[in-house]
Amino acid sequence: MASLQFEGALEGVSEKQQQFIREVLEKRGFTNNKVLFEPAGKVGDNYVANVKRITVKVEGGDDFKMIAKIATQLDSLRTVMSTNIMFNNEIIMYEQFLPKINSLQVEAGVPEKDRLKFAQCYGCLSEEPHELVLLEDLKVLGYAMLDRLSTMNEDAVLLVLKNFAILHSMSYVLKHLEPETYKSFSSRLIQMWSIVFNKPEQRAFMEQVENGALEVLDDENYKKTIRGVVSQTHTFADKIKKHENPKYLAIQQGDAWTNNLMFKLNGDTPVDSIMIDYQVSSETSPVADILYFIFTCTDHATRSKQYLKWIDYYHEQLDKSLSDFGLKANFVYPKEYLDADLKRYSKLFFGVVIMLNTMLIRNPEEAAQMHDALTNFDDEKMGEMGVQTLSGDTISKYKQKLHDLIDSYRQFGYMS
Repeated sequence: MASLQFEGALEGVSEKQQQFIREVLEKRGFTNNKVLFEPAGKVGDNYVANVKRITVKVEGGDDFKMIAKIATQLDSLRTVMSTNIMFNNEIIMYEQFLPKINSLQVEAGVPEKDRLKFAQCYGCLSEEPHELVLLEDLKVLGYAMLDRLSTMNEDAVLLVLKNFAILHSMSYVLKHLEPETYKSFSSRLIQMWSIVFNKPEQRAFMEQVENGALEVLDDENYKKTIRGVVSQTHTFADKIKKHENPKYLAIQQGDAWTNNLMFKLNGDTPVDSIMIDYQVSSETSPVADILYFIFTCTDHATRSKQYLKWIDYYHEQLDKSLSDFGLKANFVYPKEYLDADLKRYSKLFFGVVIMLNTMLIRNPEEAAQMHDALTNFDDEKMGEMGVQTLSGDTISKYKQKLHDLIDSYRQFGYMS
């Protein structure tokens, strides 16, 4: 009897996950094909999921490709990363929430160019510890990742902000049209930051991050803005949660840094963008996406000139998307409340962005070492992963990231 022949990088793919992939491919009509598994991207592109590119060889035709996001079966890593929660969030988003908002936009006659684009989902396995998400390979459609070590240009930033505006606006639309449906989503999507910052090991890690930043910095003027702030990030998360206004909350993407965004390019100019990771999606203020993205993916030189314009653009796009459903941003999420939220949430994301940069700034060799420490979850190795142990070039880049973040926060009135 003919059957699919799996080969290549099958490490980390359990028998149950392989069987699920086999069933998905057989339903698509593939029965006697070679199926090649390869790592998707380079080390450092993804620290949480095991991501594979799967190619089904088709003799005399076009090969079929898809991306597999594969959960680890290692108990220690699953506990630290809250793997079950992250995959549960992403499965809800791809199987239910994104198709729902797409159907609302189609029914309202929203032009395709103004709808939220997302990768087609071929199937999800939610059984622990074998979670799996199978997605359309966007490279086939001409989308590519930008360089994670370079600042994002304005064309790319505006495309991402438009995506945020559409995603957030559709939360408000769903609240307005089908409040119980919206509630069913918001109640099941779990806020990862609340969980992360309540873990003793994460609080210890934030102390390590703060100490590393203080060791890297020379200028006391910069040090004083970090000292006693980064290590207390969890307290800002708790305070914000107590004072959130439910009226203005929306479902966010949650992890919008360079490698979770793909772009279609015309030469070197980004002309379209798709968000590709929804593992940290949950209900919170829309500014969570904005602060996380802008202060992780851009530099101070660009922000100092464009930031206020970017915020205006986001609100204009929010209004444009809402208008397709007879709603207005000035009533749904007023600009003055957006500005107030940016300031309110800024202290939380100050610590978050510094923490993220300790991982995202690493060169391929350093990223491989971090990936190994995380994968094997070796306490001793993790203790040796501080930024002060990295190469001189990486430390210099990290130091510039810290200067940029502090300079921007001071310019925009987020800290004195």
